[in-house]
Amino acid sequence: MFYYSVADPQSYNPGKTNYDPIKDACWKLGDNLSSNDLVHCVYLCVNKLSPEYDGIELGIGETIIMKAIADSTGRTASRSIQRTMFKPKPLTVSHVYKKLKEIAQLTGNKSQQRKSDKIKSLLVSCQSHESRYLVRSLIGKLRIGLAEQSMLVALA
Repeated sequence: MFYYSVADPQSYNPGKTNYDPIKDACWKLGDNLSSNDLVHCVYLCVNKLSPEYDGIELGIGETIIMKAIADSTGRTASRSIQRTMFKPKPLTVSHVYKKLKEIAQLTGNKSQQRKSDKIKSLLVSCQSHESRYLVRSLIGKLRIGLAEQSMLVALA
């Protein structure tokens, strides 16, 4: 399953004016997901990486995110006309989840720089509106209308 279909509430139900998070979560989760994708999808929708008792958090400040955005979109004069060599593959739920988990587990010397580099690689791979929801996930304010209770109802 592609990341944009999880992150963007209107992407899988275009033209809908009234948004019901529980119905839309059911719609999302009913798209023939594998069990692995389902777990990753649920965690990404509630903006977590693991259960609370694991204690895994991203630990990324807004300044790191702003620097990664600037580095991934900024251009110098010499590169202003250079084109991308190839189009990146669309982001999948599993890939985004795996990368976010790697970012959360980075510690030690120069970990902030390595986190920034991983964020840049994700941002460069983003297409369309994915970058908006990726940055919101990193900040911790996804704002797609789903909370843990809504996801539990949707899964039931």
